[in-house]
Amino acid sequence: MSDKISAFATLALALIVLLSGCAPHAGHDHDHDHDHDHDHADEVPKGRHGGRLLIEGQYTIEILLDERNETRFLVWLYDNDMPVAPARSAVQVVTERLGGERTTFEFESEVNRWRSIAVVEEPHSFDVEVRAQIDGKSVTASYPSYEGRTNVDASSAAAAGIVSASVAAGSLSETIETSGVLRPDATAEARVVARFAGVVRSIDVRLGDRVRQGQTLATIDSNLSLSSYPLIAPISGTVAAIHSELGGSVDGDTVVTLINAQKLRADLLLYGLEAQRVEIGAAVEVENLSDGSRAKGRISQLSPALDVATQSIAAQVTFSAGADSWRPGAAVRAQITLKEFPVAIRLPRSALQNYRGATVVFFREGNVFEARPVRLGRQNRDYVEVLAGLSAGQEVVVAQSFLVKADIEKSSAAHEH
Repeated sequence: MSDKISAFATLALALIVLLSGCAPHAGHDHDHDHDHDHDHADEVPKGRHGGRLLIEGQYTIEILLDERNETRFLVWLYDNDMPVAPARSAVQVVTERLGGERTTFEFESEVNRWRSIAVVEEPHSFDVEVRAQIDGKSVTASYPSYEGRTNVDASSAAAAGIVSASVAAGSLSETIETSGVLRPDATAEARVVARFAGVVRSIDVRLGDRVRQGQTLATIDSNLSLSSYPLIAPISGTVAAIHSELGGSVDGDTVVTLINAQKLRADLLLYGLEAQRVEIGAAVEVENLSDGSRAKGRISQLSPALDVATQSIAAQVTFSAGADSWRPGAAVRAQITLKEFPVAIRLPRSALQNYRGATVVFFREGNVFEARPVRLGRQNRDYVEVLAGLSAGQEVVVAQSFLVKADIEKSSAAHEH
């Protein structure tokens, strides 16, 4: 992972990030609020209450995002630097988020200021337009207030492996995890025996050879008929063992053992209440711990009795493997699906990151990426349900999201003061 971060850091990125973190300012009425404008203090004029100053001719608007309890906008109005009483004025604020979502905030008057009626939801990152009426005159000003945002051009994102996808509905599985060991399936192992007493005349295969069903494995000189007979492979598979030597005597002995390593079973152990919820036919994803590869199968057998020593129930999963690394005796991890249910928004776990103590995804519009807090519902090893924070059709990062987070945090450090 460190190599990927290092490679990403060397890319020529166009960074436009304004991050929060300005220290609170105290005013005459002791409003210890947080301004979500992310420019340096000497670049953005601040008012007596610590808010951003927007100057339009003789009029000045001071606006602040108060995060002490429920986040709301606070606004003070000035005429030639003199405070304007709420009785002489009116205020409205319109925000536009990345992606075009617009919200209009109405305000209620307090002693010497205006306070938004509605709470400002996360993320507090948007373009802001302030509309004021002072003694019947309209005053309008706007400014950007961004946080958790960065710009990455398409070619740099592609080179870093950053992939995004549209948010969509899907299904989510309720699963349990357990472990086990690979075994040859009952129909995938064959012990080829010498039916009649005799001497091994030839052995035509070697350990590890792959053979076809019907292929000759060895030839036996019969003591009874004084003729030879072949030992034929009853299944296709791999020579797992050769039990006799050339010239050795055999009489009903196993000469060759074959295993079809592509047709395996996983012997799993189920414990407690989980064992009661698993049914024959349940879908299972088996992970080979030797290389992380996966295969799909189903529960084919469940033991009716509890193992006294382990206090578990044995379950068998049959499946077909597609790689040579799937060998009998290998340890596996299994994810058993108990049931599936539809969800309005499903995301892979790879889309999730922790940013400033919140679970976020990175919303993408063109070259702009922005952290969006999300509220999660049900989840399993691979996917999560998103209950709030996203809408269907929006585009979010689903691969290498940690690189976007790293770039935002790098820009955040550069803007601290």
